[in-house]
Amino acid sequence: MRVFKTLVCCLLISALSTTVFAQQISNGYFIENNPLRQDYNPAFKPKTDYFVSLPVIGYTSFELGNNSLTIKDLVYNSNGQTVIFNQVNTENFFNTLQSTTVLQADAKINILAFGWRNKKDYLSFSIDQRVTANVGLPKDLFKLAFYGTPDIYKNSFNLSKFQTDISLYTEFGACYNKRISSNLTLGAKLKLLVGNMNISNTNSTLNIDANINEWTIKGSGSVNYSGGLPIIIDNQFQSVTIKANSGVLNFLNKPSGIGTGIDLGVNYKLNSDIVLSASLLDFGIINWFNNVSNINYNIDYKYDGIKQLNGSSVLSPGSIFSGTSLTDSLLNSLKASYKISQSAKSYFTSTRAKLNIGFEYKFYENNLSFGLLSHSELLNQTVIEEVTTSINAKPMKWFNASLSYSFLNGQFSTIGLGFGLRTGLVHWLFGADYFPLQLVNIPLSASGKNNLAVSYNSKVFNLHLGINIVLNKSTLKRMHIRTGLYGYDTDED
Repeated sequence: MRVFKTLVCCLLISALSTTVFAQQISNGYFIENNPLRQDYNPAFKPKTDYFVSLPVIGYTSFELGNNSLTIKDLVYNSNGQTVIFNQVNTENFFNTLQSTTVLQADAKINILAFGWRNKKDYLSFSIDQRVTANVGLPKDLFKLAFYGTPDIYKNSFNLSKFQTDISLYTEFGACYNKRISSNLTLGAKLKLLVGNMNISNTNSTLNIDANINEWTIKGSGSVNYSGGLPIIIDNQFQSVTIKANSGVLNFLNKPSGIGTGIDLGVNYKLNSDIVLSASLLDFGIINWFNNVSNINYNIDYKYDGIKQLNGSSVLSPGSIFSGTSLTDSLLNSLKASYKISQSAKSYFTSTRAKLNIGFEYKFYENNLSFGLLSHSELLNQTVIEEVTTSINAKPMKWFNASLSYSFLNGQFSTIGLGFGLRTGLVHWLFGADYFPLQLVNIPLSASGKNNLAVSYNSKVFNLHLGINIVLNKSTLKRMHIRTGLYGYDTDED
């Protein structure tokens, strides 16, 4: 049972998060018949004259992962038994960790989108629900948990990078795409961001110095909250009370924050075979003002209740989450030692800016192409990078497909797949960057009868899909005769 609890905790770390990776499915960047391709680059012009994206089914994407660990780093097979990392090789596991393990979860759900072609320009509007969640865990936190305090004189741990940022907001966007010349197209998307909820914390400093006689804990930081439901936190973090009497409608309808954002894009045909593109996405900021709680805390505490920890008395992964006399004793002491101040001042958070740089070489009369995409994000003053290469097939205008590989998170055990398929007036979109090529069965019960197949060597999982209504002028003119035509505007970009 203890092994099972430990495994669940490890899976939560690995799966309920998102990474040194990206909040987009890069596999779809070069699928030209996608009517929502402007989400990748506002300079991309949809191939259909008109499109309508229906709620939820029109477009939904999500991504889960982290920047340090895979199931391969957590679970081993030893003599036919499933064992957890610390029972085999803690050193390899610890060395796998980044200086800060970033856990992320992102989702984008379409509420409504539509667009139309106006001669050589294209105009579209969209409403999307966005969810982002990031947690930063410093490597010293695992160092303390795994190795304890082996030096009797001094052991230092820097936990300042322990940070959290969770946001829920609605995005209203208007995108305009203009063809400047036969080779150059520019695009921009202006956004109104309506915040629903945010909770975030940062630590200016948080350090632990430990020896055989005492532990010294010093730190300062802040926690900010804004949302539809007001919360009350007591002076020692002993309790958190949510005032639910304001009703669900207030939570859903009354904005907790207002902000703006912008997407910018450029698409340039170097010649008939080579296309260069670049886009800056989600460059924005939100001011949070509703039911705000600001908590600033300071701690300068000495504790003599912990003796020296060594390899045999170190915390196991399961005990980190399930609780031990050590953690209970320490946390109870800390609760009484915090000095906090509370206020209700508005505050700002930024959306996670992204940069795409694309290269596409077309051949075989544009029925095939080779694509190379660099995708970067700015997260907690850290640049996150992914490089994706792809082979893209466009044998018919109503069918596009892409086979891709992402170098930095692919781990040589995943592959990207995606397609855009038009059947009559309906366009179907599907894609993912990290389809696993190697799976492992994780036992869900002590008997081993129930198993869960998961990717064995991947840090990330993402997926997007959509079903949209697409129309062309030629289709509208002929609908009184027949429907389901596959015609596209002859104005190629």
